Amino acid sequence: MGAFMSTFYQHLSCPNVVGLQYLVFSNHIAPFLLLVLPFFALFPYPIVLFAIQAIFLALAAMAIYFVCKDLLNSRSIGLVLAFAFLISPAVRG
Repeated sequence: MGAFMSTFYQHLSCPNVVGLQYLVFSNHIAPFLLLVLPFFALFPYPIVLFAIQAIFLALAAMAIYFVCKDLLNSRSIGLVLAFAFLISPAVRG
């Protein structure tokens, strides 16, 4: 978490970050984090990054639920698969 906090701070305050370097966050190319950067600019706290992660995980679980409900015609299987997505170690990692 500290590496991302440092990288977000550098993106917001250092004039050295220009061009394609703006896509590099914590030694990874991550264009999605450009969408997170304005929220971090407004609220520069580590909890903001955790909250954004939780929001997007919840949205993905809802998408899984609705897709499974429509394809399998079963709300309970959709709920089980969405819950399995949320408790998956790959998602938590």
